[in-house]
Amino acid sequence: MKNRTTIYPGKKDLLMIGVLAFFCLFIFRGVIINGHLLYGSDFVAFYQGMKQFLYNEFHNHNSIPFWNPYIFSGMPFWAHFESTIFYPLDILFWLMAPATAFGYTMFFHMLLAALFMYLLMRSLNTGAAGSFVAAAIFTCNGLIMATLYDGQMFRVQAYVWLPLVIYFLNRAIKPGNPFFHLALAGLFWGIQILSGSPQDALYTLMAASLFCVCLTSYEGLKIKRILRPISILLLFFVVGTGIAAIQLVPAFGFINLSVRSAFDAYNLVTLGSYPPEGIITTFIPDFFGKYANNDFWVSNTPWSIPLYNLYVGILPLFLMCFISFKPFDNRKITLFAGILALISFFLALGANTPLYRLIYLLPGFDRIRAPAKIIYLWVFAFSLLAGKGMDGLFGLPKSSVLKRITIFFIPVLLLVSMDILFHRDQSLILRLFSPFVLDEAIPEKLAYAIKIIGSGFHIFTLLSAAILLIILLFLKGLLSTRVAAALLGLLLLFDLGYLNRGAIRYGDKVYGNVETIKNGLNQSLARDQSIFRVGSLPHNMSPNLEMYLGYQTVAGYNPLYLHRYYEYIRAYNKNLLGPGAVLFYYVPHGKSVFMDLLNVKYELSHSDRRYSLRNSYLPRTFIVSEHEIVPKDEILSRMADPGFDPLKRVLLEKEDAHPLPHNPDLPAKNGRENETEILSYRADEIEISLHAKNPGYLFLSEVYYPGWKAFVDGRPETILRGNYLFRTVKIPQGNHRVRLVFDPFSIKIGIAATALMLLIVLASVIFRFMGPRLLHGNKTPKRE
Repeated sequence: MKNRTTIYPGKKDLLMIGVLAFFCLFIFRGVIINGHLLYGSDFVAFYQGMKQFLYNEFHNHNSIPFWNPYIFSGMPFWAHFESTIFYPLDILFWLMAPATAFGYTMFFHMLLAALFMYLLMRSLNTGAAGSFVAAAIFTCNGLIMATLYDGQMFRVQAYVWLPLVIYFLNRAIKPGNPFFHLALAGLFWGIQILSGSPQDALYTLMAASLFCVCLTSYEGLKIKRILRPISILLLFFVVGTGIAAIQLVPAFGFINLSVRSAFDAYNLVTLGSYPPEGIITTFIPDFFGKYANNDFWVSNTPWSIPLYNLYVGILPLFLMCFISFKPFDNRKITLFAGILALISFFLALGANTPLYRLIYLLPGFDRIRAPAKIIYLWVFAFSLLAGKGMDGLFGLPKSSVLKRITIFFIPVLLLVSMDILFHRDQSLILRLFSPFVLDEAIPEKLAYAIKIIGSGFHIFTLLSAAILLIILLFLKGLLSTRVAAALLGLLLLFDLGYLNRGAIRYGDKVYGNVETIKNGLNQSLARDQSIFRVGSLPHNMSPNLEMYLGYQTVAGYNPLYLHRYYEYIRAYNKNLLGPGAVLFYYVPHGKSVFMDLLNVKYELSHSDRRYSLRNSYLPRTFIVSEHEIVPKDEILSRMADPGFDPLKRVLLEKEDAHPLPHNPDLPAKNGRENETEILSYRADEIEISLHAKNPGYLFLSEVYYPGWKAFVDGRPETILRGNYLFRTVKIPQGNHRVRLVFDPFSIKIGIAATALMLLIVLASVIFRFMGPRLLHGNKTPKRE
């Protein structure tokens, strides 16, 4: 038998890859050909500000920022997974405006999804037609296209690497020295982690573990063979985490101080669990409505329904019946894919199955949200099964195919009969599908529900009949293998393309409106050259709009922010944030002192295109003469007390050692009053000139976070946590220069670990290609 472990693309492979590339181009034709700007709500709401900030810092200051001062009054940037600073394929965001880079970056990732899946299937001894089917399903299914529609860039970026990781793991588990392929598998898993979705990377690790267990040979049950998959996975894990250490190490410190760590209760972790009724989307993808039209007929739609669609096409449902279990490797791959599909659907149910409480106890699962995201593995599993099924359809004897196809005769005839009945009496539709109707169904929209379900069922019937007809014509000899395979492939592309019409949307007008707002503020509010924050009243635009505009704000949209900040905002107005909340807008109603200390100088109303001054705001820096040590749990309530004056006294925590001696009777010195001036303000560095009438505290309206260092006249000084949230520095009397620098040690550790692992991977690559020459000199070793 011909060994396909090493694949050299032939004309057929190039043709298949070309068709897949053309299909991707067709999907993104508005971006690539017509120059439109790709739109998704998260592109604008989240990523545009993040990418613009990185672009500005790099081009204006030739640096990569560690700290982000623009949302939530300041938070880590380097340590945030979704900053994707070190993800190699985000290179366009370093070179052009985010609005332009979104479309080209997503198009390139979809091309890679098709290429990597095709490559994997060919390495698994799958024919060109089967590999094409698997790649088409993996590239354009209900899940990934809904993810694109929503603008979840980080999930699209993470998605494409799974087949490439499995490809190199498959090479690594073959007999021989596995380290080269193992190093590459770990490298690409590390890149997946850096793409911004550690949750998907965790699911990839699960799939990789199952793959090694299922595909490893255990003949004779020797200890070495049993330990082999364990050692492979261990090395894979070490290489992958080593590659991503540059972001993983600082991220772990951030997560431990974030709301994600504080709010890991079971009911919050399982938000976004997939309802069992959603299984119907395997057959009728728009059963609950079409996400591109936002026309769902249920209230409070579980967002896992529209965004985590199970649909992979009708053809795979047929092809799975033709999978051949010979050779033995096919059996292993089928076993792997079948188990993976079952596990992923079961885990996606989350809170809808009581067994998930046990899963919740596993490391990592207590920190992730939305169990339905694991449907990512469901899609991958079905792609594998469909590809193998396509191989079996045209590889098995026709007599065997005929026996298997007969099981579809009665179901398809039944579908046709039911479709006819539904056209005559539409009331039968809800009766038949009542087990899948959610309790949240809106009574006045049930007529629309009947219409959309009936339409979906009609398409399901037509596609099923067409697939059955093509297979029967092939079996009768009326269609050649090549023609039948081409017709089934085109039918699959039509099915997936028709399902996902509207998933790619354009936002030229939206991005244009944002630029109009930016230009308006630059001509008005930007005249104030001081350092300040703004509070934006609720509006229908991006909650991170200020970050893109270049104005620091107290609010924002981010799934990962500091837990202390959450508690502080709750003390201002308890209705602004709830457990698990990822965004909030500023509102003027609350205990004013909390916004005053946050240096909220202006209130913005984008809907009215106006801004107003908050008269009670406090400056970004000022000097306080007195302190009081208070238990942490009492500080926020003390601050809310009408008698608390933040200009006179700062509240310190018992955990903060070595404050100035408390001496309210200290006589005042004659001369100048306390003065502070911000000389320079950068994301990672602040320099202040001050005059202190007496020894006291420099209070900065900047969020306290480990890694910030203070220097008074060049001498290191401890940063204390003042008023629950803020950086506070002891200062002696007189004139001084204070410099604050964000220089966390975790970033240095991460850089060193990643650099070391990259050297190891590079060494393995060099040894792979240069090793024989180094070992044997210029002589080529003889082949036996």
